[in-house]
Amino acid sequence: MNDSSATIASSFLERRRYRRYDLKYSVRLRFSATGSLPEIEGSSRNVSVLGLLLESPVRIPVGSRVHFTMNLRGEPILRPIQLVGDGEVRRVEPCPPDPGFVIAVACEDPITEMRDLAHVPDSRELQTS
Repeated sequence: MNDSSATIASSFLERRRYRRYDLKYSVRLRFSATGSLPEIEGSSRNVSVLGLLLESPVRIPVGSRVHFTMNLRGEPILRPIQLVGDGEVRRVEPCPPDPGFVIAVACEDPITEMRDLAHVPDSRELQTS
């Protein structure tokens, strides 16, 4: 293996260090464009701890900062879960034969579950009571 092949292989492994999950759910995405914060609806293709791949009817420029919310519900999910994250658009490709685009978003911090104010205490909170 020459140096360039090793670099490509290393880059591929580094980009895939977290497992991807094939989750097909609705995603609301906000991004900055011409001074406004439009919100669009898309759908996820896959999700990892530090990013997601989604389909969007709108092309979002590479390098754009985004905030997203993904709602997981229905089988096999036992209760609705809302995931949130902030990231940057890293890749945009046409989505033939359908209109729209496939967009890769990389997150600085792990995607987290949004908990409402009237949440059920988790096990750590119950142990300290």
